[in-house]
Amino acid sequence: MAQILVVEDDTFISLFLERKLKENGHIVYTAAKTSEADAVLEREEKIDMILLDVILPDESGFDFLERIKKANKTKDVPVLILSNLGQEHEIERGKELGAIDFLVKGNYSPNEIAERVGSILKQHGKE
Repeated sequence: MAQILVVEDDTFISLFLERKLKENGHIVYTAAKTSEADAVLEREEKIDMILLDVILPDESGFDFLERIKKANKTKDVPVLILSNLGQEHEIERGKELGAIDFLVKGNYSPNEIAERVGSILKQHGKE
C-alpha cells in the first residue's frame, strides 16, 4: 500500500483520482495548491509518489517539481505529471526537471492513470 500525494486544483479530477487510487489500496492525500502539498510533505513521514498538475493557483507545477527534486526528503519520490498542457517543450521540461512521466489528462482514463501509477510504483519497489 503506497502513500500518494495528488496535487490538483480541479476538485472533480482530484476526487476522481483519489477514489480510483483508494480502490487500488493506496493511501491518498490531496492538495489544491503547492502550499498545501508542502504541508503534507512536511507532515507525512513518507510519500511514495506524487501526481502533479502543472497549472496551479499559487505556484507552477514545474517550479514545485524543481523545488522538491532539490530537497533531500523528496528528491527520490517519483513524480507523474498530469496536465492539460501537452506541447513537446512542456513535456520535455517536466522530464528534465525530474518527472518520471508526463500524461495529458484528456488522453487517459482514470483506470489508465491508475495502471500507470501502479507500474511506476512497482518499478520503484513501492507496491
